[in-house]
Formats: sequence, C-alpha cells, structure tokens
Amino acid sequence: MFNNKNTAFVVTDPQVEFLKPKGAGYGLTKDILSKYHTTENLTELFKHAKAKGYKIFISPHYFYDHDQNWKFGGQGEQMMLNNKMFHRENQYQETVKGSGADFVEELKPYLDENTIITSPHKIFG
Repeated sequence: MFNNKNTAFVVTDPQVEFLKPKGAGYGLTKDILSKYHTTENLTELFKHAKAKGYKIFISPHYFYDHDQNWKFGGQGEQMMLNNKMFHRENQYQETVKGSGADFVEELKPYLDENTIITSPHKIFG
C-alpha cells in the first residue's frame, strides 16, 4: 500500500516542447501522445498525487544561452540547441509563459509551494 510519507511522484519534462502543438518537438511525439492520451493521463496522475498528499518532484529540461558554446554533444542535444528547444536565457529567468520550456498549462493547478522542482537536466543529465 502506498503511503504519503514515503511515496513520491516523479516526473521528467512535463513541458510544452514535446507535449503541445506549439512545441518544437511536438511533431516527433504527436502520434504517440494522441494514441495514449498522454497529457490527459499525466494530468490525472498529478491530480491523484496531490489528493493523496504525495510529494511531487519535477525534473525539467532547460538549455541556456551558454549551452550554445558546447564543444561536444550528441545529435539529440545539437538538434535541441539548434532549434532553441527548452530555451531560457539563464537559470534565474522565469520560464517564458507558453514557451517550449514552460510547463503544460493543464498541470499548473497542481504545482504549488510543495512541488519540488529539481535542477534542470540535459539529455544525459
């Protein structure tokens, strides 16, 4: 049985970039998102985790201006950098509302002062 004292809900990249039509990566994921109702199911999971009192942890994906100076990186990282996916000017900037780096709007009602947003990661972070 799950217990809210030792159970957490951990989510990676619940962001516009791959989950919404305006995101630069949406074309890569739209068929599977539609087939499995990903955003709707993710919203239900957030709703139930919050109702049960589980801690919610989010690991977002962000790229910053200085990441453009990388001397290495795989094809996926280069594609994201070239398309300015998950882009923020710096780590102190608030996410630009509606940008690819922003969290999906349906999930925002479940994000509050008890939501733990970890340091951002890259593809292999």
